[in-house]
Amino acid sequence: IVYYYTDGNGCTDNDTVSVTVNALPTVSHSALADECANTSQVTLTGGSPTGGIYVGSFVNSASNLFYPQTAGAGTHSLTYSYTDGNGCSNSQLITQKVNTVPNAGFTLASTACLKDTITAVFAGQAGVNAVYNWSFDNANYISGTTGGPYDLRWDTIGLKQVTLSITDSGCTSTQAVNYVQVLNSFALITAVGNTTACYGDSITLFANTGIGYSYQWYDVNGALVGDTLSYISPTTSGNYYCKVGNPNGCIATSNSIPVTIKNQLIADFSLASSACTNEQVTISFTGSTTATANYNWDF
Repeated sequence: IVYYYTDGNGCTDNDTVSVTVNALPTVSHSALADECANTSQVTLTGGSPTGGIYVGSFVNSASNLFYPQTAGAGTHSLTYSYTDGNGCSNSQLITQKVNTVPNAGFTLASTACLKDTITAVFAGQAGVNAVYNWSFDNANYISGTTGGPYDLRWDTIGLKQVTLSITDSGCTSTQAVNYVQVLNSFALITAVGNTTACYGDSITLFANTGIGYSYQWYDVNGALVGDTLSYISPTTSGNYYCKVGNPNGCIATSNSIPVTIKNQLIADFSLASSACTNEQVTISFTGSTTATANYNWDF
């Protein structure tokens, strides 16, 4: 570059200087890995040339830190800027994605009766590709997949712990925990004496008893109306059992006992009220009996 100057006397002189124009540095950046919304901070790396700084919302440019937890779920725009030894600067726009952390909440009854079925219902939030990690504390699960609901049953009493954690898009939820107190229930019936009796004789069946217990007796046809005591005296043949409820609200079904009540025997007959000497009369049995009955006539 030449600089010319002419003074008031018309005298002219010049000077020549050289200017070097440096190229801008070539700046690039690799894709940033997705972060989770529960991550407090992450160091930003991947810029080329190294030694640049990051600028943007939720960024500490002095330490090149990004704060996903503060930023929240979504896609955030950042800039990577680099200045070379000649003082020339260039930059690259990049994006940082922050994924939502799944919520593993679920509901479950706090008490259950032994061998009764209760249901675990997912009440949280997760994506369609989420992986569910359930722990049922040795329950028998009758049905359920992925997010459920799950039908569960325990064969032992005591406090049971059910947990769930979810992994979705590389982010893992806080583990959700619920507890179930599995309560005992028991029912047993016994017979006093023989379970076969003649019509009009008594057979009594007894259920196990306890303070605050409730009872309902059944035969093959269903519940027996009015039979809600701890014992029953059947008057007809059949298989009898009892459902016993305890103060915890748990109901157990007892064993079954077959009872046989023999048919009522009725000794009755008909014949003419008068007859002539040496005249044959017919006596007809009109009572009720069985095929194996013995008849004791006195003519």
